[in-house]
Amino acid sequence: MNLEKYRREIKNRVSVYQALIAVALVFVIIGNVLLKDRGQMVETVRGFATGLFIGIELVCVFQLGKLWKMLKDEEVLKEVYIREHDEREALIQMKSGLHVIPVLSFIILICAILVGFFNDTVFYTLVVVGIGQILIAFALKIYWKNHL
Repeated sequence: MNLEKYRREIKNRVSVYQALIAVALVFVIIGNVLLKDRGQMVETVRGFATGLFIGIELVCVFQLGKLWKMLKDEEVLKEVYIREHDEREALIQMKSGLHVIPVLSFIILICAILVGFFNDTVFYTLVVVGIGQILIAFALKIYWKNHL
């Protein structure tokens, strides 16, 4: 068990989450300043984008809190290290696609925002697809957790 290497990995994760928070905040500010008075459909897309990026910020802040707690407490760090390197957990994540699906869903939702400025039907379709994909991944995780 190489906890020092794992501690550096956790510090890298902290940096990534901080960068994500900054990028999401920039998008919220730009979206609410530049796209403020652009019509009804743009208002729907702007509201969705604002909610999505605020949600990303909240998730990142929550994850940062967990990571900072891990860095401060050696026992919590050991416990999380063991859980992350557990073969059963790795198999569950692999079978339910937990490494790929969130990235693909995020890309779909960003595409929905971009397309939403041109076509409302495609916007709503992509939002439903992205959210559906996240829900299916969640259901798969629960299924594989109970059946492995």
